Amino acid sequence: MTFSTGKRISNVHIVLISMSAIGILDHVIIIPILLKISGRDAWLSVLTSGLLLFLWLPMLYFIIKRTKQQNLFLWVKSKYGVLLSSFIRSSFFINFLFISTMTTKDVTDWADMSYLPETPKVILIASILLVSCYVAYSGIRTLAIVNGILLPFIVLFGFYVAISNSSKKDYTLLFPVFEHGMQPYLHGVIYGCGGFMELIFILSFQHLIRTKIRRLTLIITAFILINLTLSPLTGAIAEFGPIEAASMRFPAFEEWRLVSFSHYIEHTDFLSIYQWLSGSLIRLSLALCLQAEALNITTPFKRMICIIATTVFILIFGILPISDITFIQLLLQSLPYFLLFNLGISLLLFVLVLVKKEKVTM
Repeated sequence: MTFSTGKRISNVHIVLISMSAIGILDHVIIIPILLKISGRDAWLSVLTSGLLLFLWLPMLYFIIKRTKQQNLFLWVKSKYGVLLSSFIRSSFFINFLFISTMTTKDVTDWADMSYLPETPKVILIASILLVSCYVAYSGIRTLAIVNGILLPFIVLFGFYVAISNSSKKDYTLLFPVFEHGMQPYLHGVIYGCGGFMELIFILSFQHLIRTKIRRLTLIITAFILINLTLSPLTGAIAEFGPIEAASMRFPAFEEWRLVSFSHYIEHTDFLSIYQWLSGSLIRLSLALCLQAEALNITTPFKRMICIIATTVFILIFGILPISDITFIQLLLQSLPYFLLFNLGISLLLFVLVLVKKEKVTM
């Protein structure tokens, strides 16, 4: 029995949670990296990454189907023993810990640079972690409900900024392509795939989904994630040009600064604060929630201790004197490795479900 028994979610929640949790990475965090790496060709890199995502999705669906949506870690343990199960548990846990620290650092750096420069960073970090802790401890069902409340406004504001800036976009700036050869484009494909590969984390909570995961659910989720990346990326290039967009730390936020509402409200970029914090809250809460799930913590008290311990680690990392330039370099260096790591895990799981040993090995 897990903490979430009787408190499960549906196929619809997979799409909605992915829009917020993975969407904040693809829509915000990874955009400046893609622009720096690939420049004008970044949108082509994302399209190629999207095609590769659809080639990988059947593998993900096959793993889900062959494990019959059981607890992945317990399934591996029953078929292949504790050692292999512990390795896969550790792999997912490390991923979730990386996601937590990266997201916290990015969102608090943005808040510090844009609208709360005088607020101590420890207050910023502690505030978002405190709320995320509570949501994560409450379980996946609570997280789905919170996301269901926050997400409609995130989407609404997203359409608002896209439509409002339509007259300021010059899509001819997306061309010519391959101006600097194929290398920047190919590098961008790696980072684009790194963002989309987070769909593998569905495996870690597949047993918490009360309905059968459908192939169509994964396809819809993939299409949405690709669009969430392409929209702000092409928008930034079309509005600012490839050179200026690549020099920006938060291009998605800069797009908001172009928007005004009539003559009486000159700036509406405060709406982006809601989008950013809401997406980061869901992403952090999900990562904290699934860390405890990966460790197979079944009692509420131990679960609380695990989440608090992880949160303290994230807080300590967040207040370290790491400059934003160093942080970006860290992301540039680490994301390709995590792509290879997650791809390797998915290939390993594919082989395991393909063999599918029937005898319990301890």
